[in-house]
Amino acid sequence: MPSVRFTMKYDGPALANHEMDVKELSPALLALGELLEETNRTINGSRTKVTVNVRAFRDGSLGIDFNVVQDLINQALDLFNSDSINGALNLLEIAVFGGGSLMGIIRKIRNRKIKNVTRLSVGGMTIELDDGERLEVNSEVSKVFPNVRIRKSLEMVIAKPLEKEGIDNVGFIKDGIEEKIAKNEALYFIAPELEEKPIDEQEYEVSLQIISAVFQEGNKWRFSDGASSFYAEVQDDDFIKRVQANGEAFAKDDVLRVKMLRKQFEIQNGIKTEFFIEKVLDHRSALNTIPLPFQPEE
Repeated sequence: MPSVRFTMKYDGPALANHEMDVKELSPALLALGELLEETNRTINGSRTKVTVNVRAFRDGSLGIDFNVVQDLINQALDLFNSDSINGALNLLEIAVFGGGSLMGIIRKIRNRKIKNVTRLSVGGMTIELDDGERLEVNSEVSKVFPNVRIRKSLEMVIAKPLEKEGIDNVGFIKDGIEEKIAKNEALYFIAPELEEKPIDEQEYEVSLQIISAVFQEGNKWRFSDGASSFYAEVQDDDFIKRVQANGEAFAKDDVLRVKMLRKQFEIQNGIKTEFFIEKVLDHRSALNTIPLPFQPEE
C-alpha cells in the first residue's frame, strides 16, 4: 500500500513546554484526517481510501509525525480503469504542499474577493480577483477548492489553533521542506459561509395548537401540529392587531386553522425549514369542559 510521511508542527510561546491542551489539539488532528480523506474522495472517488495515522510526537514546540496510507478498494477493477489514481503523495501536494496547492492558492487570494471564475478547456480554472489579479488553478485543486468539508477541515487545522494566544504559526514538513502559516494569515483560512439556497416552497391549510405566543418583532409563535412542535412567524397583521387590542382572546392549547407557507433552504450542514402563518382562518378555544350526554327537555 502506498504511503507518505509528513510532520505538522505548532509553534509559539504557549508551547514552550512541548504541551498543548488536548481539547485544542484533538479537533485539529481529526480535521487533518478529514481534510485528506475528503480530498481523496473528491479526487479519486470511491476507488481508494486514505488513512491518516499519528506516528510520533516530535521534540520541538509541538510536532506530530503522520503516515498517510492509501489502499485500493477494488484492485482488480482499477487495473482496467483508464482514469489515473492520485496517490498519497499527490494528495498532500494537492492539499498542502507547494504554491499551487489548495493551501497555497488560499494564501495567494488572502482576503480579496473572487470576481470571476473561468473553466479552462485543458482542466482547472482561472480565478480573477477584485483587484484584477488572475490565478491559475490546476485541475485537481480546482475540484477541492469549493468543497465545503475540505475548507472547514483546513480551518480547524490552521485558523482555529492560531486564534489561541501563544500559538504563532503552524508548519507542514515533508522531505525537509516546510510550509509555514503565520498567525496573521490565519483569517485567510476561515471557510466561506454558504448562502442559503431555496429548494422548496409549499402553501397549505392546517390546524395548529398554540404552545406559546411571542409579541415581539418577528412574531414567532410556537405551535404543534400533533406530531411535532415548531416556531412559525405570524404574518397576519389583522389577527395580530386584534390580539394586541384584546379583540382576540386566546389561551394555551387553543387551536388555529391557518393558511401556512413552508419554505425549505439548503444550508451548509443540510436543510433548514421555516414556517409562516399567512392567514388565520379560524380560532377555536381549547377543550376544557367534559362533554355530557344532555337530552332535550320533555
